[in-house]
Amino acid sequence: MDGRALLPDRPILVVASDEAQRFTLMRALARYRVQSAATAADALARLLAGEPITAAVIDSSLSDMSGLELLERVRPGRTNLPVILLADQLDREPVNRATRLGAWLLCKPVAPVELEEVVGQALRYETPAPRLDVSALIVKHGLSRRESEVLSLALEGLRRDVIRSRLGIRETTVKKTVARLLRKCGAASLREIESNLRHWGRPAEQRDVAHDTAMTA
Repeated sequence: MDGRALLPDRPILVVASDEAQRFTLMRALARYRVQSAATAADALARLLAGEPITAAVIDSSLSDMSGLELLERVRPGRTNLPVILLADQLDREPVNRATRLGAWLLCKPVAPVELEEVVGQALRYETPAPRLDVSALIVKHGLSRRESEVLSLALEGLRRDVIRSRLGIRETTVKKTVARLLRKCGAASLREIESNLRHWGRPAEQRDVAHDTAMTA
């Protein structure tokens, strides 16, 4: 596939244990210089060795560890590497873990054109720092799985069209979901939710100082 690559300066690593799936994913990304790994151990060694890989597409069901476990091991050494994680289903806990680690999530089966589009988007965005932990907020306000997914991605600062692409839903659905979760959280905006999460994520003594300052201002 390297011979057909239109973007040879953008090597992509595809990690999938199933040979047929690995081949399908590589074909979908033929415009890039695609490399592949059949195991998490092989991918981990190559990524941490500093190979010039610009993005990774990782299947969640690998033979030697889960795709999410691989991401957790890779991230400390490759903090800005765009990673697209292919999940069998989007459950709340792994979605929160993956988004905190800066991954793009797609639910299988993934259409080739969708994978190519998301990889292109991921390459245009620098992976930010680890995400805010929204798990307590989800439990407190009883957010649904869809609301949790949209909230996690929206707090990354992603636009509605990008969220739509990641979750495979309509942009109007994203808008309605945001409105619904804001009502549940009693917040006027996503910025207010983010501010509250950052506040309560600080050590207690810092929160006390900020509260005292606000009260005496």
